[in-house]
Amino acid sequence: MLEERDSTTSAGENRGQVLALLPLSLLEAVREHDRPLEFLEDEDLATSLPRRLGLTGVVSSQIQRYEQAAGTGARVPVIEVTGLMQLVLRRPDAESVVRETGRRITRHRLGTDVPASARVLRRWDRLVFIPLRRAARKLLRGLVGDVKATVTRPLVVRMSHAPLGNAGLHSCSIYTGALDELVRLYSSQEHTVTHAKCTERGDSLCEWTVE
Repeated sequence: MLEERDSTTSAGENRGQVLALLPLSLLEAVREHDRPLEFLEDEDLATSLPRRLGLTGVVSSQIQRYEQAAGTGARVPVIEVTGLMQLVLRRPDAESVVRETGRRITRHRLGTDVPASARVLRRWDRLVFIPLRRAARKLLRGLVGDVKATVTRPLVVRMSHAPLGNAGLHSCSIYTGALDELVRLYSSQEHTVTHAKCTERGDSLCEWTVE
């Protein structure tokens, strides 16, 4: 039987652009990570809070901008998102912020529940990969720009290169987090999403597998 394949974008379609949902989720994750768990009695909030990138007025206004754009399904240039990603990747908690971004993208795109048919198929672990593959294709559509991406069985995602891969180390974690959240929603079993190959590590493509 031939492997099930899907190209998430047609050639030349929306070249160099991704959904505004991507930078929106990135800035939301930054804001969430920068919210203090507690305040010290002698903490000068006027001084300390502005130092938290996610709590600045600039980030708040950008979030509002991307919220409006995401609500209409608008796209933004990949280079614009790459610039934001490069700022985030300078943080010591960069990987966790980027993974959380991916999880937020999944929740924004697909909601927090799965179709009834997928819930039924949870009883048979292998069968749940059928709707899971469909959901993965839907998730990736619009998030990879003009990059060729395929989804094969049981669940392997391959990209010629990750659209934000040139932003730096950990940038691909955004897709790892997105797929991890997707698998968590669709499967009642424990699965691990592994970024098995990465162009940033010298591989010819980026590849994620579910184990």
